[in-house]
Amino acid sequence: MVFKYFYRKLSDTTLKRKIVFLVGGLVTITPTVLVAVFALIYYFLGVEKLFNDKIGFAISETVKIAELYLKEHKDSIKADILGITNSIAKNQVVLSESPEYFSILLNKEAELRNLSEAMVFTPTQVLGKNYLSFSLTFERLPEETLKEASTGKLIIISSEQEDKVRAIIKLDNFIDTYLLVGRYVDSEIINYLATTKGSANLYKTMLKDKDRTQVKLEVAFVVITIILCLGSIITAVKLANIISRPINQLVEATSKIKARDFSVRVPERKHARDETAVLAKAFNSMTKKIAEQTNELISAKDIIDERRRFIEAILTEVSSGVLVINPKGLITLCNQSAAKLLKKEETKIINKPYQDSLPEISELLEKASTSSQELIEGNITLERGDKKTYLFVRIGTEFNIKQELERFIITIDDMSKLIAAQRSAAWADVARRIAHEIKNPLTPINLSAEQLKRKFLKEIKSEPELFTKYVDTITRHVSDIGMMVEEFVRFARIPSPKLARYDLLQIINEVIFSQKSINPNIKYQFDNILEECYVKCDRAQITQVLFNLIKNSNEAIEAKAQNQTFRPKIHIYYQISEDLNLVKVFIKDNGQGIPLELIDRISEPYITTKSTGTGLGLSIVKKIVEDHGGTLSIQNNEEGVLASFTLKLFHNNLLNEENHASKPA
Repeated sequence: MVFKYFYRKLSDTTLKRKIVFLVGGLVTITPTVLVAVFALIYYFLGVEKLFNDKIGFAISETVKIAELYLKEHKDSIKADILGITNSIAKNQVVLSESPEYFSILLNKEAELRNLSEAMVFTPTQVLGKNYLSFSLTFERLPEETLKEASTGKLIIISSEQEDKVRAIIKLDNFIDTYLLVGRYVDSEIINYLATTKGSANLYKTMLKDKDRTQVKLEVAFVVITIILCLGSIITAVKLANIISRPINQLVEATSKIKARDFSVRVPERKHARDETAVLAKAFNSMTKKIAEQTNELISAKDIIDERRRFIEAILTEVSSGVLVINPKGLITLCNQSAAKLLKKEETKIINKPYQDSLPEISELLEKASTSSQELIEGNITLERGDKKTYLFVRIGTEFNIKQELERFIITIDDMSKLIAAQRSAAWADVARRIAHEIKNPLTPINLSAEQLKRKFLKEIKSEPELFTKYVDTITRHVSDIGMMVEEFVRFARIPSPKLARYDLLQIINEVIFSQKSINPNIKYQFDNILEECYVKCDRAQITQVLFNLIKNSNEAIEAKAQNQTFRPKIHIYYQISEDLNLVKVFIKDNGQGIPLELIDRISEPYITTKSTGTGLGLSIVKKIVEDHGGTLSIQNNEEGVLASFTLKLFHNNLLNEENHASKPA
């Protein structure tokens, strides 16, 4: 709860946190914590010196030395008892016959080896002992010790006071007979060993209590430090409140100004001369000026917004595309016409590098940035997928006061239709001239050939059939040239359509019926779910459109059939627009597709994929469709070619909502 209170208090203002931090943290808390830390360090260093590893090691080594002394006595008595055993083994015969010699031998060996006790005994009697072994007569060995010695092991026996070391071993050459020897340890060594072990145990006890003592001291230091810190923080918070109150008033007033309340004022202390009083007066004066300037800016902004809306409205209605590019190459403005030409949404164009949308203008931009001319013009070709668009580009440059480049202003116009119209007009003029120049001599040539056949056939006696064949060839080729001239004439002089109300479905069925009789090996599929669909069209011209498109599909299928085997199929279906104003007819085949380099020019005059023909069929189709107010589209699909064209529906059509489209499954 206390920490939450202080946190809430400290989070009021940044200035208050700084004051609390400086006064409470740096001035009070830091020295207090440092003193506590240094005191703990000093204590810990003193304790660590007392209980370091070297002292512990010295104490433990002292105990080990004393224990090694006892161990040396035990090892020595082992050697002594084995030596006495060897002496007894050497005198086995004498000792077996005269057991009283055991005492003589033991006295001699005890004196020689400085042993205080030596005795040979059986479980029932003592066979011999030295002079100093009187006390052994009244002592009884533990049964466990005697039982373990009966196995032939050498057993070391220590007294409770550790003032005497004994050893017992069974004699091999005697039946159930044992040798027991003993030696007294120096009493001063025993006392020293006891003193050393007591000191070591005391040291270990103090070492175990060291951590507990350290914890108590740490807790005491921490409690004292926390009390001092809390006191300093409370004092710092009170000082911060006194110092930051005027600043808080300025902060609150600033927040209101941020919320566009320019009438706010902070209290001014009339007789005060400190910095906060001067700041309050300056703040009120500034707020008054901001209010006046804001009103002026709002008026200017309204004027600018009105102009901007006017310019945006103009740009929206302009048919030309407009782009603005900054010196970094980012597009900062794009109207709807430009987005439509670039086939992208405005959001994917604005604030993006121009290279992502229109990299083709890089050369013109470079020229505009280095040229002294105010306006740079040029033509570019925009290739997107399999379609080309011809654009006319104008680039203007705008500089700031420092003559630094500010922006490029670019206008874009689609010249594709104009170029296509110019090409079509030029080819139509060529077609008229060719038709005129070729058609004039055709009639005399044809008449002359017929006259030759009629007048001289009877007079030719040698090979008259060959003469007839030559004349017929001339007549046939003249007829072919005449048909070609007629096609030129039709292209050059396509009459205006005579629009009337006709059933489009009936026209399609008639064309399909005629094609089925010509190409019975091709499957014609027509998806038709309506009984009738009336359009405003010229019946003869729309029949020609359907005939030419289906004829092209037939020829594409025949070309593909020369190289591979497949099931030829032509699929015809239609769609009606949502507003019931247009119908779109689709003709899809699985024949040979159109090369990509020709797909966007396939409807231009004299462009063809066939080795024969004039290349005027699709040009005539496009002209007829456009004269009817529709559009023609030809593109490759996964199987072959998909051609489509649109026509206007007759407004008296009676169509149900669910019959808006006929599409392939």
